[in-house]
Amino acid sequence: MLDQCLWFLDQSETRQPASLAFLQPVLLYLFCDPSYHGHFAAMRAALFDRLLELCAAEGGSRYLTCLDRLMGWQQLENRVSLPEVSQYVVKFFSFLLQAGGQQADSLLR
Repeated sequence: MLDQCLWFLDQSETRQPASLAFLQPVLLYLFCDPSYHGHFAAMRAALFDRLLELCAAEGGSRYLTCLDRLMGWQQLENRVSLPEVSQYVVKFFSFLLQAGGQQADSLLR
């Protein structure tokens, strides 16, 4: 399933902009399901890193909005998933700080 998700992400960059919208329910399930699924951890990590790469390459917009939406739905009160979720939160904010003010400002608007 990871290869198919990565394929959709790569398609959204070049030929099919709607494929990111098609993939969003899957991303929300993988990252934000209240029932933590530890066996999806490697898949989540690969997808999150790829979203960050695409966000940096494109300069933000669609991917940054997608990541921001994922961050808003993270289960911070779930002690089972908190170690993994906190890594994503730290990576996301570190990315924003490294990327500079333009991408961070676009989220605040």
